[in-house]
Amino acid sequence: MTVTRHWYGFSLSLLTAVMWGVLPVVFELLLDSLDAVTLTWIRFGFSALVVWLFLLQRKQLPSFAKLAPSVKLVLLLAIVSLLGNFILYLMGLELLDPESTQVLIQLAPFILMFGSVLFFGEAFGAVQGVGAVLLIVGLGLFFNDRLAALLQGTSTYTLGIVCMLLASVSWGIYGLLQKNLLAYMSSIQLTLLIYGGGVVALV
Repeated sequence: MTVTRHWYGFSLSLLTAVMWGVLPVVFELLLDSLDAVTLTWIRFGFSALVVWLFLLQRKQLPSFAKLAPSVKLVLLLAIVSLLGNFILYLMGLELLDPESTQVLIQLAPFILMFGSVLFFGEAFGAVQGVGAVLLIVGLGLFFNDRLAALLQGTSTYTLGIVCMLLASVSWGIYGLLQKNLLAYMSSIQLTLLIYGGGVVALV
């Protein structure tokens, strides 16, 4: 990889991180006017439109009809999983502060990582192990002063945490299903089918 491509990839990753960090703050403002399902439908619809135009211009639109029934079933589960992630994330955000949601959603990539090791036989090295331990310790430190609210079991804070944990699990499941589906189509074609399916489901 050339230095130019290296910095290009780094810039895209940095932009993604910044946008991901801004997301809960923007959602906090939007949730004053929109409910979680409507906001998710708008996100899916806009994304599907942009990806559809991109693939249409390149004449690479996917054919859902040509997929095997088993692949269609996995695709349906992926759609449901991503919908669950989006909606549960927004529900959790309504009950928690943005800082808590951003900390809890970090569990999602770790769930994907452990699932990849379990189901796809990917390597799990010392660095990943240290990262997992640091995440767990960090969560404990972050929520240390909130343990009283958590132990009550009926507080809105506890319900928000449950929503965020389920959102993380849903995203991890989606990621694992996506890895399986990439054997049958490109990532951007898969994105169109998932977002398009989500738009239909939420209507």
